[in-house]
Amino acid sequence: MSGPTFGSSGVRGPFATVATPELALRLGRAVGATRRRVVVGRDARTTGPLLERALVAGLLAGGADVATCGVLPTPALAHAARRFDAGVVVTASHNPAPDNGFKLWEPDGRAFGRAERAEVERLLAAPPASAAWDRVGAVSEEPGAVEAHARRVLDITGPLPRRLRVVLDCGNGAASRESPALLRALGCDVITLNAQPDGHFPGRPSEPSEENLAALRQAVVAAGADLGLAHDGDADRCMAVTHAGRYVQGDELLLLFAQDHAGKTIACPVDASRAIEDASGCRVVRTRVGDAYVSERLAEVGGAFGGEASGAWIFPEMSWCPDGPLAAAMVCRMVATRGPLESLVAALPRYPLWRHSWRMAPEEIEPTMRRFAAALADGKVTTLDGVKADYDEGWVLVRPSGTEPKVRVTVEATDAAGLEALKAKVARVLPFR
Repeated sequence: MSGPTFGSSGVRGPFATVATPELALRLGRAVGATRRRVVVGRDARTTGPLLERALVAGLLAGGADVATCGVLPTPALAHAARRFDAGVVVTASHNPAPDNGFKLWEPDGRAFGRAERAEVERLLAAPPASAAWDRVGAVSEEPGAVEAHARRVLDITGPLPRRLRVVLDCGNGAASRESPALLRALGCDVITLNAQPDGHFPGRPSEPSEENLAALRQAVVAAGADLGLAHDGDADRCMAVTHAGRYVQGDELLLLFAQDHAGKTIACPVDASRAIEDASGCRVVRTRVGDAYVSERLAEVGGAFGGEASGAWIFPEMSWCPDGPLAAAMVCRMVATRGPLESLVAALPRYPLWRHSWRMAPEEIEPTMRRFAAALADGKVTTLDGVKADYDEGWVLVRPSGTEPKVRVTVEATDAAGLEALKAKVARVLPFR
């Protein structure tokens, strides 16, 4: 029986077609065949308990001892994994409510690498095998994983030098317990939105995008708060809103974090703004798109910080896993020490940026990429991830999505005229209006 392909962020998709109990059971057997002690957690999705139980059954059948944490943020699970041989979290991250999936973690907080994922896929495709009756694993609970993660965050950040008022939108996700308590311990007055875990995501869609955070933006202004913060379903992401209700774009927040690490090496993907090189004061290493690639490269170069505009922020002093609660605390510390978020964002260089995507049949993606490669051949082309062409006035990146049947394009330029000129190159291959 063939198995699914595990990408850099694991596997995710609709329940009962992609994220199935059968897959959970087989995945547990596969991981349990090579890892003796495994810690397991899940986000708040309605299908989480079912899939977790099937996963645990597979792990036990594979011969692994399992410790369960229940609902907790993915970074808290990754932090707990340091005492085990691996961690598995049942989550679809920021995907819609009907989806679910699985992320696999090494003890140091890195996602399973290419070789490890390939081994899992090989075992999934092989006939199922179980440990002998006297070699099956035992299951226990792992209490205190959330509290241990929060304590480590506070160790890293320390108390704030001044008190802040913060509106926190937990998105009905897995950080609904940890993040409010964490920010209060940090020294914030916290007003919460959507802080009741609910896998239907009744408050807003899980992804903390600008269009999904209208209520947060309004609440920050109405409360006279210093800033607003938001997580996705499993809290590996964090985005921010200024006191004036302005959504801070991912590239802007990436640059602000980078400035806090001036003089050091950082890592970010090829689709991040050129402003990172121009205004961060850091040595910048570029990677493929995907937080797993960022953390992998960050570890290779011994970097101090890594991130991508989607809202995934990696702080090696914690682990190699993107950490939404830690990022929330870091943004609060930034505002408390450097000044209002609105002013910090206003001081950043302004490079017009445009992103677009096209959904298409999987068999259409490769021919589309060839057409883009030909259309962009007049630029300085690199192929680290998709096709990126650099020009005097900016750059164009076209790449297949790693999680959906889509082709994504990013265009950045030094001014509006340059942006339109580069968008015209894109439109000659695929219209977007």
